[in-house]
Amino acid sequence: MSTAATLQFVGVVLVAFGPAAVLTWTVVMPRPVLIILAVFAAFLWLCTMTVVAGIWWMIPPARGTPWVLLLYGVPLQEGCRWWTYALFERLMRGLRSAGLLATPSPRTSPALAVPAAVASGLGAAVMQTLVMYGDVLGGALRPGTLYSDSCSSLSVFAVDALSACAFIVLNVLLCIVGWTTAYPLGSWRMYCAIFALHYLASGATLLHSADLMPPGRGCVLALPALYAAVALAAILAVCVAQRSLCKPPSVRSSADTSSTDD
Repeated sequence: MSTAATLQFVGVVLVAFGPAAVLTWTVVMPRPVLIILAVFAAFLWLCTMTVVAGIWWMIPPARGTPWVLLLYGVPLQEGCRWWTYALFERLMRGLRSAGLLATPSPRTSPALAVPAAVASGLGAAVMQTLVMYGDVLGGALRPGTLYSDSCSSLSVFAVDALSACAFIVLNVLLCIVGWTTAYPLGSWRMYCAIFALHYLASGATLLHSADLMPPGRGCVLALPALYAAVALAAILAVCVAQRSLCKPPSVRSSADTSSTDD
């Protein structure tokens, strides 16, 4: 193994998993319950992608049209995100009502909702990165580098590392929007915002293979579009998280009362 290949691999891994490593160490690791949540979210995402792959395999005409995979893949993934919240919420309330856990549920405690959202998003995002980009990123250990026809300015390893980093951050941000506002309040505006941002980010990745793009210039538009979606998600997540922490919705207090009565 050459020194250049080792340095390339280290750089790719740091770019792809740097934010995830920092959030895991600072937010998830101090709380054992968040570690369990992250593993649970990763498992649910893997189950969801098994369903997505099964549908793709059963519809041969759709295999050559990536946008079809996008149409049904995004709703299934967002359904998985909601199920992670709903099941974890029910588990926390059940443990609390049984006297086995003093920690409030994310629905009744905005201070827990944000860290729990980060843990859930990280679990799903890291599993997504390992499944979708793991083999390519691992190829950075081999001598030399690779370039695709759609991007002549960045190697395949660099493009995938930047894409993986963007989707890890995006998953965390969308979970924050969902866990703090969309799911506990049933806000359809926030649901639509989550879907729109997810479609925008996923659609940006299709630009790498779009026939309308000039040869070798796909990543020039795809990566900025992807990171634009991340930036919009960051603005939305900061706004809803701040509003949730400063003025908890009344639905949380009512849920807290019902769980105490149980």
